[in-house]
Parts: sequence; C-alpha cells; structure tokens
Amino acid sequence: MLSILIIDDTPGKIEILKNFIFSNFDEIHESDIDVVSTTNDGLNAICRKQYDLVLLDLFIPKRKGEKESPKYAAELLELINELENVKTPAHILGITRMTEIPTEFQETFSNELWALLKYGEDSSAWEDRLERKLAYLIRSKMQLIDNPDYNYDVAVINALQEKENEMIRCWDDCDWQEVKGIPDDTVTFYEAVLEKEGRKIRCITAYADRMGMVATAVLTTKVINYFRPRYVFMTGICAGISKEKANFGDVIVAESVIDGASGKYANKGEEHIFVPDYKVINTPAGFLNKIRKLKEDKNLMEKIRNMNRPKVVNPDHTLKVIVGPVASVPAVVADKQVIESLKGQERKLLGLKMEAYGMYYAVEHSMKPHPLIVASLKSATDFADANKSDEYQQYGAMTSAELLYHIILKELDFGR
Repeated sequence: MLSILIIDDTPGKIEILKNFIFSNFDEIHESDIDVVSTTNDGLNAICRKQYDLVLLDLFIPKRKGEKESPKYAAELLELINELENVKTPAHILGITRMTEIPTEFQETFSNELWALLKYGEDSSAWEDRLERKLAYLIRSKMQLIDNPDYNYDVAVINALQEKENEMIRCWDDCDWQEVKGIPDDTVTFYEAVLEKEGRKIRCITAYADRMGMVATAVLTTKVINYFRPRYVFMTGICAGISKEKANFGDVIVAESVIDGASGKYANKGEEHIFVPDYKVINTPAGFLNKIRKLKEDKNLMEKIRNMNRPKVVNPDHTLKVIVGPVASVPAVVADKQVIESLKGQERKLLGLKMEAYGMYYAVEHSMKPHPLIVASLKSATDFADANKSDEYQQYGAMTSAELLYHIILKELDFGR
C-alpha cells in the first residue's frame, strides 16, 4: 500500500517503529518498508525508488563507520531538492531522540514544511503523530486509486511519424511542443492546447517506433499511464477492401476491431491451415452515432477534402466517411485470399488496420481512469492487393487528421 523508507542506524528503534506500523496498519506489509543506516544509502534508495514516506533519523552517519551528526540529515534534504535523478518522496518525517534540536536543523525542516517527531520509548506522543500521518497517507492514496482524475483531454496515437503524425501536428491554431520531463527516452510526446468556447482542451500525441499491434499497445499504455487522457484516437492510413466500399482517402471509422491474428495453426490432412478464433472490441455506440450524423455533412466533407497541406494530392472524387468493422493483422496484406478469409468471419468488413486492435486492447485493459472513448479513424489508401501506391497516402493521412480535429472542437464533451 505505502512505500516507506526508514533511514536510521539504531536497530532497537527501527524494530519499535516497524512493530508500531505493522500493529496499527494491516495495509502495510514487511515488503513495503526499506531500511538503511546512512544518509548515503538513503540517497541511493531515493534515487532508485519513489517513496510515499521517509522516516529520517536526525542523528545519523553519512557512511558506515563514521560519526553521527545532524548535519548529514540536513545535507540529505538539500540533495533531495537539488539532484535531478532523485525520485522525490511524497512526505518526510524527521525522528530524533535529541531533547534539544539545534535551531539550524529545525529551520531546515520547517522551511520545507516537513515535520519533526521527538522519539522517546517512555512517551507515546510520537506514536499519535505518526499514526495520524500514516492514516492520512493511506486515505489519500486509496482515493487516488479509486477516484483518479483525467489529466489530458485527447490523446492521438499514430503508427507512423511521417504522414500520420505530421498531419496531426499541422492542425490550424495548434502549437505543438515536445513534452519534457517524462522518464522515457524511447518515445517523443507532443502536447498542445485547443480552445473551445473558452474551455482549453489539452491534447497529447505520439507515434510508435514501428508498425504493428504490439508497438501500438505498448505506446497506448504509456500514453494512458503518463497523461491519463479522457479520449484516445488513432488516425492515419489503412487498406480498404474495395473502392466501392471506401475509395482513396475516404475515412473508415471502426465500428468494431477484429484481431485477425487470433486463432491457431493446424493440420488438415497434409495441408497446413489457420483456424481463426477472432476476438472483437467495439467502439462506443454514442461516438459512432456522432460519426453517422457527420458523414451527411457535405460542406464539412468538402472543406476537409480541400485543406491546403504540403505534398497532398487530391483524388478526383468526393470525400466520404464510412462506419463499419475493420480487422487488425500482423503484416501488410497484398493477398486477396487473406481478405476473403477475414470476410468469411465478418462479411461487412471495410478495411485492415494493423495497429487498431492493439490500441483498443490497451485501452480496455488500462489503469484507472479508463478513457471514455477509443476510436480508430483511418483513411483508405490502398486495397490490400499487389497494386499498392503511395500517391494518396498524404491525402489519406490529412483527411483522417482533419476529421478528428473537427470532432474534438465540435462533437466531444470535456466535462465542463
């Protein structure tokens, strides 16, 4: 429940503290408490792990074998504030047997708003104060777990940096800036603020380092854990089933996403076959209803189609938005037999989106607060056959990005 570090070099006092904690709080276990006997070891522990509470003996040595002094405890507090690699503890309590604490050390604690406990085996005053502090920390942490708040409003996940994420960062009146201070050097996150009727909409976006469900599921999980978004979307390009269902650049909004790789390989006589066991995750019905209304807005479709973006080649047909089932498969498909196999399970299949199921699965199994909506909006730029071309990829990335931009500003509720 709580992660506690005791920095103390008196074994008897350490045992009294631990026994007091365990006897009063069933939520705290032996594995929740770490103990070190010097301020150097304490600093190393704080650099490795985030603690909810540090109990710091004021009369403590800096290293093993050295003389105890309260100046080392004061130095440790200064280092906690100064060093960048420290995982700053939520609370620090100083514990001392000293009947008279030097003024400069009292000021060190009071300046940081940390409390001092005067420990004594013949007095219970320290027990009452420590018990209240622990009860407060447990209650606060339980409320954080049970009733977390959203931090960002919208997260946009992309499978590709070029085309897909670039088009998100082309949104009008949107100044994307790289997010600093995230403990992750494998992903670059960008944030921006949109305004809607005086309400600031916080947006976050990132792209995976490779295509595929696994990379997208990991990225989506990171975005949810770091930023706690209210809504999660994916834009970009995908393979359509046929031009009749979705032409170049038409936006396919997933009604449901099928895991097209779910199943088993088996033998049928001498033939090796794949026996599907497809898993499906649905997009929230309320969001799909908004899309079905939007697709009838011809002015909006024409506006998106004619957006002025670099390297975009517009096809010679009107823009459409189509709602229907899509499938995620682990590789680019250029074989109509694969399509026919998938259509055998879902005859209304509209497209193939390699990453969509990974995003949906990550959202469905995410930590609280769960995003309220997860939706994939990707535009068809080929038709899962050997005749692949990149002519309309920029256009497809643009149409899906601009449709989402309109949805964010005009269609979503941000809990005002």
